[in-house]
Amino acid sequence: MNLPTVNDKQIIEILKKQTEQVIGQPVKTPKDFTLLAEKIFRRIHVQISPTTLKRLWGYLNEPVAPRPSTLNYLAQFLGYSNLASFCESVHCPLDPQSHLVISRMIAAEQIPLRAHIRLTWAPERVCEIVHEGNGKFSVLRSQKTKLEAGDTFECKLFIEKEPLYLYNLIHSGQEIPAYVAGKKDGIYFEYI
Repeated sequence: MNLPTVNDKQIIEILKKQTEQVIGQPVKTPKDFTLLAEKIFRRIHVQISPTTLKRLWGYLNEPVAPRPSTLNYLAQFLGYSNLASFCESVHCPLDPQSHLVISRMIAAEQIPLRAHIRLTWAPERVCEIVHEGNGKFSVLRSQKTKLEAGDTFECKLFIEKEPLYLYNLIHSGQEIPAYVAGKKDGIYFEYI
């Protein structure tokens, strides 16, 4: 997972909200920031100045981005090993579990027999396949992917900007239950 930038306001807001939940009160006054700094020091033995906390909470109107180390310390205060583990734990609630597909898509049953298709996904992955019929495909050529010429697989649906799930993959003569292409940013396809 990519870490959010320190300017990712949503992650910072969740971090602040959870911090307030842990200490059992909102952080709004100079006294609150001093108290929070003391609690952080007692728990993780790291000194964060009340002024730094005031900037982070927006109590001081200064256009200064928080340091990654400050966010790491707050995540540690909450019981995480670092900001990355905190972000992983809150990642799912930020992502919807369902969404409408509005991208271009094609079902395997709509693809003509022996049609050639080019699949692409980041970073710079290219795989050219041919439809053998009934949702079965063979790899003709590939660049920078684990798939190789001669591999075969089944797939019933291709949706742009979504991961592509291949199953019953035969790779180098070995049966592989499944393979996911474009897991992070999805795939694109075109007839060639």
